[in-house]
Amino acid sequence: MAASVAIVFFVGWGVTTLSAQATPGDWMYPVKRAIERVRLILAVNADDEAELRITFSDRRLAEAVKRLERGQGLDDNLLRAALAETKSALEESLNVSPQERARLISQAGYLTAHQKNVIDALASTTRPADRPVATAFSEMCDERMKWMEGMMQDMRMKPPSWSGRRQGWEQSATPDASEQTNPQKATAPSKQQMRRWMDDCPDWRD
Repeated sequence: MAASVAIVFFVGWGVTTLSAQATPGDWMYPVKRAIERVRLILAVNADDEAELRITFSDRRLAEAVKRLERGQGLDDNLLRAALAETKSALEESLNVSPQERARLISQAGYLTAHQKNVIDALASTTRPADRPVATAFSEMCDERMKWMEGMMQDMRMKPPSWSGRRQGWEQSATPDASEQTNPQKATAPSKQQMRRWMDDCPDWRD
């Protein structure tokens, strides 16, 4: 029995490892996506699911970059998926505590800033045919960041710097001094207020 469990464990670990670097078109890519779906099903709470969504958003961008480096062009479907995963993470943040919600919004904002920086750095070296996709994604990241800035201000957090650096985002998640001296002023907005913000989340336009 122990040997059987060990074999199953190592086979599963091997499949997960092999599929990790797969991109659309690779034979292991469906396995990679199936493993992601299973991880979402097994997520024990909204916080865990939001964290997974942020991880998957980062993966979709990494896959798009890898395909671009292979000469396969900039896949707008992967970039759309990256944005969709981040939005799903923010949707899940409605179901956690105000403190965790603020952290997740800040984390999603940092990721969006990072993704914009990556695409902007690649845009000047891509083929002319890929530049409209790069521009559309960059502009959507800009809109998302401005939208999240407004949401963070409504939550009485410091506006983020959009530098794409983790340090700047960690600093942005800290209430300002005036709020720290007046706890009543720093009361988090209600879930209904956050729901209204989510209804206005910018999305990719064709």
